[in-house]
Amino acid sequence: MTRQHAREAALEQALYAIRNPGLRDANRKPLYEPGQPYLDFSYVTGTARVRVAPESGKLNVNALPVEQLQRLLEVAGAAQHEVREMAEAIVDWRSAASPSLSTRFDQFYAGLARPYRAAHRPFVRLEELLLVKGMTPE
Repeated sequence: MTRQHAREAALEQALYAIRNPGLRDANRKPLYEPGQPYLDFSYVTGTARVRVAPESGKLNVNALPVEQLQRLLEVAGAAQHEVREMAEAIVDWRSAASPSLSTRFDQFYAGLARPYRAAHRPFVRLEELLLVKGMTPE
């Protein structure tokens, strides 16, 4: 087994273990438990470690500039004509509010059937993005 084959096999085994939470090793220990940072697999030619990283930890939406947010939204499949406004809405949401001035996004949220206020602070949880104008689970 080549190194490349070992890597591919370990990745496939890790995905299988994550998707099938009841699997156990020979010692009856779960192969994977949520939050586990990596999985190790042994082969005749050596061992392979697969690092498990949560999706929410891969990008810091609190630090990305508008241009990078736009590219991210484009890759995610957002409509081209909405990308700029969505990126600006994210930046507005995470930016401190002016006590005397409301933004166009603040006015949008206030005009909804169930109005709410933008947080005007960094995102704490990724799910908060769903409150931002234009954002959907997709």
